[in-house]
Amino acid sequence: MNHPLADELFLVGHDEYTGKPTGNAEVLASALAGAVVGELLLDGRLTIVEGRVAVQAARAYGEKVTDAVLGEVCRQGDPQPVRHWVDYLRGDVRDVVARRLVATGLVRREQPRGLARRGHARYPAYDPQRYAEPRRRLAQALAGQGPMDAQLATLAALAGIAVLVPDPARIRENLPWVLRDLVSGVDEAVHALALATAS
Repeated sequence: MNHPLADELFLVGHDEYTGKPTGNAEVLASALAGAVVGELLLDGRLTIVEGRVAVQAARAYGEKVTDAVLGEVCRQGDPQPVRHWVDYLRGDVRDVVARRLVATGLVRREQPRGLARRGHARYPAYDPQRYAEPRRRLAQALAGQGPMDAQLATLAALAGIAVLVPDPARIRENLPWVLRDLVSGVDEAVHALALATAS
């Protein structure tokens, strides 16, 4: 069973047993923000024109995550670069996508324990086999052993940016132009984040 793009990236980027990110949490959050925008691009509700995200169809689908992002894009009016939306969504996107996964019964939310109760919530699997399914499909497709549709190719490219899989440059080149622009914008946001962290 396929899940929305951001859900699949979340599952690829978290350990099914600990519920913690398997790589850099900030980089993963940037890729997740791009994945939510990617869901709207795949649905034809957003498009990218000259590197800027624009509304193509302002209809709500009754799905909280993408409807909320679409609403924000509509409210801001003027088209903004992909990097703007990645930076804007990065702070909350992990928990927002996790809530959607909790609602499907795939993960449970666990708060940190102890007196301080500091740290981020964890999202371990109820069923580790189902949790790991997107990771298996992605690995098979990257090895040339399974089909590669637009969503899976976008997942591969975003997972590559988040250093969850080896950089699939050949897959990026074959993405439809609008998804290639999305991936480039996410890549730019991640590079800017790395520079800001280094300074």
